[in-house]
Amino acid sequence: MHEQVVSRWIGDEMILLDTLSGRYFSLNSVGARIWTLAKDGMSRDAIRDVIVCEFEVDPATAELDMRALEGKLSSLNLSPFQ
Repeated sequence: MHEQVVSRWIGDEMILLDTLSGRYFSLNSVGARIWTLAKDGMSRDAIRDVIVCEFEVDPATAELDMRALEGKLSSLNLSPFQ
């Protein structure tokens, strides 16, 4: 987790601010939940299980969502996964 990232809820989306670059990004409810759980140190498998239960999706869909988010954030050097 990068300490330069600040996250806050604004309305129904989570905003991430990279304080080093000044860039900000928004996450939908699924992305925000993944971000929050990863930030709290939860394992990938546990995060996937939470997403499956809370959003009523199958494990494969949850895994794809997690990988998509991680890929996008990693390309920006902001991955929440350790």
